[in-house]
Amino acid sequence: MNLRTAPTILTVAVVFVLLVPTVAIFGTMGSPTDGLFDGEPSVEMQAHDGPNGEYVAAAEDGQLEIDFSDPGLNSEAFTGVERVFDLINTDTTNVTVWVTHDGDDQVTLYEDATGAPLESEDSGVVLSPGETVTVSIDVDSTDAVAGDQLLSTVTLHANYDAAVPDFGVEIDDIPESVSEGETVTAETTVTNDGEAGGETTVEFLVDGEVVDSRTLSLEPGESQAVEFEYTAGGDDATVSIRTGDSSIERTVSVVTSGGGSGGGGGGSGGGTDASETGDGEEETEGEGEGEDTQEDTAPEETATDEDAGVEVEFEGDETEETEGDTSEDDSGDDQPSMTVREMDASELDSEDTDRPPQAVINSETGGTSEGADAEAFDTMTLVDEPTELSSERSTIGSAEAVTSRDRISRIVDIQVPSDRANRPGTVRMRVDRDRLGDVDGESTMIGHRTEDGGWELLETRVVDQTEESIVVEARTPGFSPFAVFSPPSVTYEWTLPNGTVLEGQRIDPTFEEPGFYDVQLTVTDALGRQSTTTHRILANDVPEATVEVVDREGDEVTLAANVTDEFGETEVTWTFPDGTEKTGEEITHTLEEGEHEISLHVVDEYGAESESEHTVAVGPPGAAARMETDAVADALGMDLGVIVQLGLLSTIGLALAVGYRRFPWGMFAPNRRRGPEITVDGSPDVDADAGRITLEEFAVENATELDTVRIEITDDSDRNLIRKRLDLSGMTSYTTSRETVTVPPGIDIDPEESYTIRIKATDAGGHSAERDLSGIAADADDGSGANSVE
Repeated sequence: MNLRTAPTILTVAVVFVLLVPTVAIFGTMGSPTDGLFDGEPSVEMQAHDGPNGEYVAAAEDGQLEIDFSDPGLNSEAFTGVERVFDLINTDTTNVTVWVTHDGDDQVTLYEDATGAPLESEDSGVVLSPGETVTVSIDVDSTDAVAGDQLLSTVTLHANYDAAVPDFGVEIDDIPESVSEGETVTAETTVTNDGEAGGETTVEFLVDGEVVDSRTLSLEPGESQAVEFEYTAGGDDATVSIRTGDSSIERTVSVVTSGGGSGGGGGGSGGGTDASETGDGEEETEGEGEGEDTQEDTAPEETATDEDAGVEVEFEGDETEETEGDTSEDDSGDDQPSMTVREMDASELDSEDTDRPPQAVINSETGGTSEGADAEAFDTMTLVDEPTELSSERSTIGSAEAVTSRDRISRIVDIQVPSDRANRPGTVRMRVDRDRLGDVDGESTMIGHRTEDGGWELLETRVVDQTEESIVVEARTPGFSPFAVFSPPSVTYEWTLPNGTVLEGQRIDPTFEEPGFYDVQLTVTDALGRQSTTTHRILANDVPEATVEVVDREGDEVTLAANVTDEFGETEVTWTFPDGTEKTGEEITHTLEEGEHEISLHVVDEYGAESESEHTVAVGPPGAAARMETDAVADALGMDLGVIVQLGLLSTIGLALAVGYRRFPWGMFAPNRRRGPEITVDGSPDVDADAGRITLEEFAVENATELDTVRIEITDDSDRNLIRKRLDLSGMTSYTTSRETVTVPPGIDIDPEESYTIRIKATDAGGHSAERDLSGIAADADDGSGANSVE
């Protein structure tokens, strides 16, 4: 019986308010002890037993109140508050719980143990009686402004979990010892102890390899006897029976009658297997060599069942899989074992036809934002390069939601050894044309049944065809039942950021400008139900750099790299002709008279990089170094030859008149700003108890126009704990008498540890300056408020 009821909901009022420079979160979360309505699932909420559970307290009305206002959350940040409150199933049966809210993507409530969002029924958690799920909260305040209300209502949903089958298996009879070559019979019983009927596959394994299987359909409380057989080899064997999560095994001892017969069996097996694999002369020539041939030939990674018209080509490292692998047949068969069972469409009757589709976008292009210190995204690509997006991992709830029964041309269950069951591979299936009807073979698609009973439609192509049949091929992430839909009635619609709508399972859009782009996928099944998901893409630009000479003192030349890169922090590495490498946007190096080829490598935090060669010419002592780009000539609007002549004449005249050994060339060069300058007065104050770090006074000056100032706090292991960003666009200087950085919940300041405060200022021209304050210790509660700075 299906115990699913209409969902019970508990509406929870929660208000998230942004108070620059921190975010305060407070609100109510319902009663900590009351269950839900009578006759409906009973779920209780309470504060989690941990540091962040202290933000949850009982309010005057008996409800739970969550308050993050003290110390608050940093603005312009992505903050995770882990393990805040618990949901407990106080019912007597399984309950599915999930939450929804009226906020946008800035707030996410998720299961702490897995990191999976709890914001839809499909992603809900099934709790058994007495079981608890702990909920954490993520807040993205990077785009919020003062007074924004990020969220007002959170709704808790609870459903009685749908009844499910529960299959178990027992071995009734199997001999403890047999003779070599004897047929071994294992008598087993499979029982459905669940509350719903269903289908299960029972596998028979010998030494870890599936040698036979049966698929049974059992009603609640029903049992069925199943027999399996195999021929005993020369060694003891471990025999296992398994179905779902239930398995049982026995050891069968083998009493051999003599060593000679075992060797003969090995040779015979090699000959038989050669003809079955169809590998032609190579296998036939080794037929009489028995075990020697088996040892010298690496097992193939292709399994073929000619009678069933099915072939599987496994992917992966063949050497890694076969070394020490005991799952191959003792007969000497080079092929991985595979069992193909033809299925009838009626076996799909147990599928949940009410399950909606689930849209999923996956990409093999670029990387993700994991570990990157910037706005979250799903895929990173480069400007003007195609981004491959696929919908193949989307699932359709049931076969009938893919197409009508009469359009399912073939269903087969492909069972492979357990070590290959979850390996990707290529499946090829033969389909008779009379099963296709009037459908063109090119429109057929292979579907892969997932573990939860849904169907993934795989990108399919026709690789062979005759008047009687066609052979279709698809790459699969794993092995289970497969169906050929002719054709499926599922559509995949993509919406690009510019409004362009595309159809199909796979697209490869190109983005001409750097930036964040949201691509939307809508999957519609044969019953008209839809699922939509959004995939965020960062189109990253490749960093570019030019080099300028900013100062010279004798042979010491100061060079600056002007880097253009819109996304991510960059690192500049200089390589000089003598092999010396230096890192930084501005460096000083000894360069003798002459021309020097300098290599510049620039990489941003997402991996986009560029290499460039630059020539720096250093004249005689007293002359300035120059770049081949003729930057001085361009700035003065004069021919370079004229400048050189004037320079030489001026140098000679002044040297004779004054007797200077060094000519101050810089007085004639255009004024070059070296970027902003940072000054810090006073020692920072780190208050571990209050969760605040305060800079008494610092200033950023000497900039034509500032862009940003970043304040970072790192620990002794250089792990970034906190980052605060100030947008100073349009300002030429910035001075503050008290700049406070709030320590977010979940991060503890250790009085026994020292910290580094790094201030980095960047102007509109890309010049930057850094100031590190290291050896900062937290207050020792002596009342002095002083911190040492190294």
